[in-house]
Amino acid sequence: MKETSIKILRAVLDVGERALEKLPGADWITFRGYRFESERIPAAFDGFRFVVLADVHARLFGTKNARLIRAIRNCRPEIILCAGDWIRTDYSGHDAAILRELVTDIREIAPLYSILGNHEGRADHKDELIRDFTDLGVRILQDESIQIDREGSKDRLLLTGLYPSYENSFYGSLRESGIGPRIREEYRNVMRELPEERPFQIVLSHRPELFELYTELGMDLVFSGHAHGGLLKLPGGRRLLAPDQGLLPTYTHGAYQKERTTMVVSQGLGGPRIGIRPEIIVCELKRKEQ
Repeated sequence: MKETSIKILRAVLDVGERALEKLPGADWITFRGYRFESERIPAAFDGFRFVVLADVHARLFGTKNARLIRAIRNCRPEIILCAGDWIRTDYSGHDAAILRELVTDIREIAPLYSILGNHEGRADHKDELIRDFTDLGVRILQDESIQIDREGSKDRLLLTGLYPSYENSFYGSLRESGIGPRIREEYRNVMRELPEERPFQIVLSHRPELFELYTELGMDLVFSGHAHGGLLKLPGGRRLLAPDQGLLPTYTHGAYQKERTTMVVSQGLGGPRIGIRPEIIVCELKRKEQ
């Protein structure tokens, strides 16, 4: 009964979002800015500026996404990150053409690094998307880490991309799904491959419901999406629903901190939502002196 009720609620929100997105101003892009200070940030990366996208879902912002491209360019990022879910249902037809043109334009602004989301994970044409994006200069990270440098310095940041290799059948919690132990071991294996004294680490992981695991693994700065801002804003600011968190979810938007780990959840750009603006995250790193 719970699963059926939530699926019906999600379908109603989906229809409502498609109707409301036609209203003037419904696709105005908002910017949420963060400055992160840490003693672990290398001196050469003091002032390092980047943009994070999430949940594009092949949405258009003006003709040929001109307004989205202009918004990203105006942020003056040194790199651009995407926390997954480029597609709606599959990478084909009109949506594939939109995304190829979009990533081509984004790559002209700055290097683009991305992970896959749950929508890519279940898509029939996932391999085609990976091939096309790679050919267009996008670095797709799947349970792997790379080093990011800054011109004129030997300092490095660590960029890790985690692959969401699971799909729940309903809008319940991760605990209810019974797959937590498998995901924990998968992500632990990714972290075991890193050097013992690892550099400051930025992590792209689509799923915010795994925040406790990110904290347990000692990740520095994690960017997620997936929640679409909670789909609907309730009186008092609470959010209604999020995939893999269920009703009245905890991790929907903004920054969450525990121990050494900070997780930032993007409201994303596309997908089901009512009254929640599309969002671009703008970040700056600041070295904190000891």
